[in-house]
Amino acid sequence: MAINASIERQFEFVQQLWINYGNDFYQSNDKDILTGANDGTDQAVIQNDPEGEKPPFICRNIPRFVTVRGGEYFFIPSMTALKLLSEKAVSTI
Repeated sequence: MAINASIERQFEFVQQLWINYGNDFYQSNDKDILTGANDGTDQAVIQNDPEGEKPPFICRNIPRFVTVRGGEYFFIPSMTALKLLSEKAVSTI
């Protein structure tokens, strides 16, 4: 679930750039291990302590764990709208 303040930066943004393109989190092009669109040939690097001497753990051949079947958009009123509703400045009908 993702709550966004902008319709332009909606679920597709979260899915495309955060889940399936790990560069925003310094993970190169690795997809998210659980929710990414992995096809069985993908890999993910689990970082180790940057100051430590152990190498990172590389997960290879990651299968797809989650398949998106659909989605819904739910709109939550803004703080301004909630304030107007609480002051009965707008009709709720």
